[in-house]
Amino acid sequence: MDRHIYTKVYKDIIIENLHFCQQNKGFTIFAYVIMSNHIHILVQSQTGRLSDTIRDFKSYTSKVILENIRNGHESREKWMLSYFSGAAKEHERNIKYQFWTHENHAEQIFSDKFVVQN
Repeated sequence: MDRHIYTKVYKDIIIENLHFCQQNKGFTIFAYVIMSNHIHILVQSQTGRLSDTIRDFKSYTSKVILENIRNGHESREKWMLSYFSGAAKEHERNIKYQFWTHENHAEQIFSDKFVVQN
């Protein structure tokens, strides 16, 4: 499968899970940007449990994306799994792979100026 097509599959997994969190976990999504190695999301939690929802989002998306890498037609499968495996060795909590970082770099937004900064 073409690498660009497969990259779209990974983005779609992220988008579908954002919508799931929106519909089922009290996420209000104002904006998101998906880049090649990270995402930015501007969200609010209607439940007051934003860190729990982010944890669940990261857990689910990592499982589904890793499953797609292992079971799909990813030409970079060995390299990607080796990379995620190496990242896992840096954290005691991980068993096999580390897809997302443990930190979220969450910031509270109190003004429009923060949102529109370059």
